[in-house]
Order: sequence, then structure tokens, then C-alpha cells
Amino acid sequence: MFLLPASRITAYSSAGNGVAIHFDFTGIIVSRFLFGVITGVIMMYVASHYHVVRGQDGFYLVPKLTHNLQEIYVDTRDFSPLDWLDHEAVAAAILQSNQTHLLGESTLNPLQESVQNIFSNFVPNR
Repeated sequence: MFLLPASRITAYSSAGNGVAIHFDFTGIIVSRFLFGVITGVIMMYVASHYHVVRGQDGFYLVPKLTHNLQEIYVDTRDFSPLDWLDHEAVAAAILQSNQTHLLGESTLNPLQESVQNIFSNFVPNR
């Protein structure tokens, strides 16, 4: 049931033909718009700052090394070492965030060596 506060309902008589009721939806429309804007801003922030990685045991947020809208969602459950080479930025971010369990046991050693070589391109020297 949709309820309005009493201050939003106005009743008036129109030339003796009965009573008309007017609802003021302005506040509701503005609040829904603002909720949508805030939700969109939060989603864009997450999409540009994190990879959403689906691993064997759930979803993980992995901080991106460069803030862009590439590779927002990656499903790694059936990845082979060749798949990881196609997603170097995600692999480097996983190694940087110490979430290597997302890489999988079968691909960890060969991948770790190849990503270590590429890793220097994504992380600035400190």
C-alpha cells in the first residue's frame, strides 16, 4: 500500500461539483531520483576501482591497479594458464592484494612467474 503524509494531500471543492483530491508527488519523485543518482555514483565508483572476481567459493572485490572500466567482472572458476595471460591486469591485481587463492592451485606457479614479469608495468616504482 502506498501512503502519503497528510501534508501532501489537498482537498478542494470545484464549483459545487464535488470534492477533488490532489496528491503532491514532487517530494517522492525527487527522493527517488536522488536515490538513483546516489546508487549510480556508488556503482561507478566500485566498477572503476575494483574487479569483481568470481572464484570457486564466492565473489571477491579485488582492488584495481589502474582505475578504469575494463574487466569489471571476471569469472575465474574454469580458468587455465592461457586464460590468465589474457587477463593480466586482473592477475596482477590479485597478486598485489594477496588473494592468490583466486588464481587456483593448478595455475599458480606458471602464472605467478609470468605475471611477476608483467607486474612491473602496472605498479609504479616505489
